Amino acid sequence: MEWSNEFFEFINWLVGSSIPPEVLEIHPPFIDYCNSFDGFLDIFRNFQKIFYQHEKYNNTKVVIENRCGTLYKDEYGKEGNFLLSTHNDILKFAEILYNNPDIRLKIVLDYPQIFSAIIAEDNKISMDNLEGAVEKIKSFNKNLKKYRTVISGLHMWGKQKNKNGKWNPHSGDFDTFFSKKNSLKTDFLDSVFDTFNDDIPRYFVPEVYLGSQEDLHSIVIDMKNTGFIFK
Repeated sequence: MEWSNEFFEFINWLVGSSIPPEVLEIHPPFIDYCNSFDGFLDIFRNFQKIFYQHEKYNNTKVVIENRCGTLYKDEYGKEGNFLLSTHNDILKFAEILYNNPDIRLKIVLDYPQIFSAIIAEDNKISMDNLEGAVEKIKSFNKNLKKYRTVISGLHMWGKQKNKNGKWNPHSGDFDTFFSKKNSLKTDFLDSVFDTFNDDIPRYFVPEVYLGSQEDLHSIVIDMKNTGFIFK
């Protein structure tokens, strides 16, 4: 529980006398620090109690983002894995939050990182061959639909190859992400739109490099053409 107190003290120091944030996004722990959702939520409940006993944070929403990929290694030298990473992790955690409305925590889905997690799990899928990944995303979205009220936002960003043929994250748009395969882009966006077409406002978090205004505009236009409404 020490983390709960220390994290609150850090947030409180950071905010200081400024207006409290509308949203506080946290990242999931590595599994060698916390290897179960129950263990994580025990810690989070303690943080929630401390955080919301202060009136100035009553309107601050706390969200957690799924993560995949890191340079961190555990004590055995193995690449560290996040507690909330794969599409199956997200479904399990979404179900827990859905069935425990007393937990004041929502999920912000980072779809490109879900793709990365799928690629890490299946060696038949790559950024150059995303057909199988899109099918898995579509299945994931169908299963997530029943828990969509615990999803409060979407991280969206592109990838594109650099001159050396390496995929660069947070650059490019959906066209470069899906290697100009319009059918894959359309299937993906249609699936996301169908999942969250419930009139509940959600945050749009475009993680696009500064200066890449054309990429950002392209992503927004593709989403609007699919049916998303931006306010």
